[in-house]
Formats: sequence, C-alpha cells, structure tokens
Amino acid sequence: MLRTVFTCIIVSSLFFAAPSRAQLLFEENFDYPDSSIITENGWDLHSGSGGNPIRAYAPGLTFPGYKSSAIGNAVFLNGGGDDANRTFPAVNTDSLYVSFMVNVQSAPTGSPRFFLHLAESTLDEFFARVSIKTDDSTDVEFSINKQGAGGVSTDNNYQFNKTYLLVVKYVFIDSTENDCVSLFVFDSTLSATEPPEPTVTALIRGVDPVDLSRIALRQNTATPDVTVWVDGIRISQQWEGPLVAIRENPENLPLAKSFKLSQNYPNPFNPETTLRFTLFEGRFNSAVQLKIVNSLGQLIHSKYWHALPAGQHEYRWDGRDNSGEIAAAGVYFATLSNSHSHETIKMLLVH
Repeated sequence: MLRTVFTCIIVSSLFFAAPSRAQLLFEENFDYPDSSIITENGWDLHSGSGGNPIRAYAPGLTFPGYKSSAIGNAVFLNGGGDDANRTFPAVNTDSLYVSFMVNVQSAPTGSPRFFLHLAESTLDEFFARVSIKTDDSTDVEFSINKQGAGGVSTDNNYQFNKTYLLVVKYVFIDSTENDCVSLFVFDSTLSATEPPEPTVTALIRGVDPVDLSRIALRQNTATPDVTVWVDGIRISQQWEGPLVAIRENPENLPLAKSFKLSQNYPNPFNPETTLRFTLFEGRFNSAVQLKIVNSLGQLIHSKYWHALPAGQHEYRWDGRDNSGEIAAAGVYFATLSNSHSHETIKMLLVH
C-alpha cells in the first residue's frame, strides 16, 4: 500500500511541468435548459433504454473558488436508469486529472457503488471508478478503485447534502497492470496547487487501459439507490490553471453572506411550518432553490424561484412531498441555495 502511494506521487511529479499538457481537455457545466436530457446535449447513451434518462436541473452546484462553480445546471443521478458518456481527446501517458463537484443525497450501506468513471473508446472496461457508501446513514464515504478490485474508501466523515470538490488522478506507468489512481476530496477550501498526498489511493489491481478517452455517469439499479448531484466536470493533464483555476471575485463582494436562512417556525410542527430567509444585496440573489430531504438524504420537497429581490421572504411548507402525499413524521433538513452559497436547518415533523 505504501509503495503504491509512493509510485503515484513520484511518477506523476516527473511529468508535472510539461507545458504541452497545460490545456483543458474537457469541460461540462450542463449549461442547457432546465430539465434537459443530457443525451440530447452531446452525451451518448451506453446503458439503458431511455426509461429514466439523466437530466440537468437548475440551479448548478457551487464550490468557493472553483472555476466551474455556479455555471449552468447540475445532473441528478437517482438510480435505476440510463448511463451516459462523453468523449475527450485520448490520453495514454503521464497523468490525467478529473475534477467535479458532487452533492450526495443518499448512499447504500455495505459495498460502495460507483456513479462516475473513465473508459477507453470501446467502453469494454471501466476505470477510475468513484463510489459512495454509508455505514450509519448519517455520514458518507467516498471510494476510488482502478478497475474493479482494489478499492479504497475515505474515512466516514463527509456529510449528506453538502457539496464537495473531488479530483481523480490517473497516472499511466510503463509495463502492464501497474497504473495508479487516487482521489482528492476538498470540503471547503480549494488548493491552487496539487497537495503532496491524495485523500486516498487505490490498490494497483486490474488491467491497464490502452488509453482513456471517455467520461461516464452511472445510475445504479441496486436498492437503496445511489442519488447524487454532479456538476462542473473538468479534465486536464495538469493541476494548475486549467483544472482547478481559482475564479476571481472582481466586485469584491461578501460572497458567503448573500443570504440568511432562519430556523423554521413552529418547530416541531404538525403538519405546516414557515421558513423565513433574507436575501442581501448582491449579484447572486436572482435564482433561489429550497430543498427538503429526510434523514436518509432522500428529496421530499423542492421549490425553485427564478428571480427574487433582496429583502425578507417566507415560504410555507404544508408537510407534503412533491407528489402531494403527507410526509412521514421524523427529522428533515431544509437547504436554501443560490448561485454561490447555501444554508441548511434541521426540522422535526410530528403527527
């Protein structure tokens, strides 16, 4: 295990400064109309029949400083449906980096299940599989493996309903069955330079690809379903600049203070409650979304406002889910988000 990590770090550093790799190979911000099917916008279907296609919904995910933050929409992978992929220029030497934002709504217990991976042009084998699981339904583990076996998981200390920035690093090494793949997880602060060590590194197992030229999104058919939001995919052979370029804030606005979500009232409640929030002056206030999930991270109710002015606002939730049914008694989490930030409160519904 120690030798695996050492090889990934040393080999990749030998190629790190190659100027020919300082370009963005792929960028996907899902910047097309709300509720669009991604296979109608440049992605190819490789599994499924169109019964549950992958769609992009407004608003997109946000992560402070990430260049693809708050651009376009985010895709929702909710299990039991189509899988889709998109091509990028083939790479078979040095290192390949894939960064993206992810927000986990629910995850299975037991074995991790993957929702994003790389592939050769033929799609015969899946490489650099990014997976999730939970041990106690309250925390999330991310996992990375090279091809199938040899997966390694992070500590169980990441949260549901929080946006993280993940960076997958794949290192091509001469000879066979010795390529290396690792995963970096950022929870709040983006590193403009590559950290000296990844969060986790997969064991070196399985065949090596001829090259990598496809990025794929996967919906799981197993129960419980893996449900995640994914946004802002960037692919490059270099960390600095094209991959995780820091986005400037030219107006020098207090970005983290664009709104305030107050505690709902009453709380506990049966069956109705009122959520109050304040939008401050600034350029991030136009589109606002409210999501209410249960303790398992499953989406129960949502509301989207295309445009709201600065000031105080109220929204009354009648305790029903999106299908009109009365929600079960229990703990719920309400998250208010706009194009840059989000806040979450805890609520208790009683009957």
